[in-house]
Amino acid sequence: MPILRAGPWGNLNSPHEDEPAVKDDQTNIYPVNCARGDWPNQPWRLLYSKNTDIGINTGTAALGSPIVAEGVIYAYVILDFNWQATEAFDVTFQWDMTSTQPGSGVYPTLEWQYDTIEGTGDYYFDTPLESGTIDITLPASTFGTFSAYAYGIDTYGSGLLVEASII
Repeated sequence: MPILRAGPWGNLNSPHEDEPAVKDDQTNIYPVNCARGDWPNQPWRLLYSKNTDIGINTGTAALGSPIVAEGVIYAYVILDFNWQATEAFDVTFQWDMTSTQPGSGVYPTLEWQYDTIEGTGDYYFDTPLESGTIDITLPASTFGTFSAYAYGIDTYGSGLLVEASII
């Protein structure tokens, strides 16, 4: 069954939005992708936010691009995108959290969630190992939205790196 193309940006309440001039998490709209593939006139993208005790940075990234946040006490990466798909597809959420000082540890937190315009959704929360991957199956949907979050706190406040990507 064909799907009417949404986007190029949007959200569950408004799936047909133009790409914003300022790309940040305050607009509450995200890139709309064709499952794991590119649209003919738009490459696959996600909106990221790198937040730390030092500052905040946002932008867009391609599938497989690692996003790294560097902080002193805490750092986290948020990855958001929308999708349209005629059948379920898999994405992999990858993370790596490391202290920049020998002997210091990291308290990691990980979560992801998705919702579809059809009313399905899922949510996952964990305090995982400092690095790893998790495979996520996103359902067929005329419009779905996905968000993933990797958060780390350095035990001694001596510095840490949090890297995350969707592959």
